[in-house]
Amino acid sequence: MKDETLSFKYAIMNKCTKQYYLGTAREKLSDNFGIHSIYDPVFTYTEKGAHAKIARFPEFFKDCEVVRFLP
Repeated sequence: MKDETLSFKYAIMNKCTKQYYLGTAREKLSDNFGIHSIYDPVFTYTEKGAHAKIARFPEFFKDCEVVRFLP
């Protein structure tokens, strides 16, 4: 039997800066990415969800990739 539990272990990372998407929509693009911290936690997705997010906003995530993220 297949495990149907959702796994939010994926993040969107900028390939150039190696910083993670923080789940924000700030005006300055670079303010939406950072390193994992208690003040700016990395926003995580299912693998499918992360790819869907990039597909919905291709210009915003143009230099990004989906990576497995375990803090």
